[in-house]
Amino acid sequence: TTAQARDFTKKDFLHMGAKEITCTVDKIGAFNFFARCGDEEINFLTSKKTLYVPAGEKLRYGDVVNVVHYAPEDAGGSVFKKQAVTVEILKQADFTPLNSPQIGIVTTYKERGKKGIYFPKANKLIVMERVGSVGSDAVDLKPGAPYKFRFKRVPTKIGNGYAYTMTGVDYTEENRPAAEDTNF
Repeated sequence: TTAQARDFTKKDFLHMGAKEITCTVDKIGAFNFFARCGDEEINFLTSKKTLYVPAGEKLRYGDVVNVVHYAPEDAGGSVFKKQAVTVEILKQADFTPLNSPQIGIVTTYKERGKKGIYFPKANKLIVMERVGSVGSDAVDLKPGAPYKFRFKRVPTKIGNGYAYTMTGVDYTEENRPAAEDTNF
């Protein structure tokens, strides 16, 4: 059988030439993250084989992490990304997730089924993933109008972070349609 990355320990990787560095997470992508290591910003590639400690945790902006990585060369000899094999979260960043439900204002931002929503109470603009028809154009969310959003914070299915997922949207008194305007 072929050995998998998870079959090796941190000590094994270091013995096989991997490097180790402690950094602060600066940006999080689906298959990579950037970390500030002193004056240098490093782009670490991740995969489903990357081992996270503690298991099941996802990265947050500001986390202090210990990364064991390789620096693979491309065909031209360039090393611009490092392949993370283990990511140990040494200190989690302070983070207070938004509480649900909460009044938010829809923005015009749209990307692959997501809508930007500004939450004045928390002074945060976030992007939410929809579930089914919740938050879809069929629900007729008007940009600039306040709605009461119900949502949950979940680990992303793909990638290194967390996402907010809409579970429901209610009208507020200010934008409730008149009875004659609804065709339910």
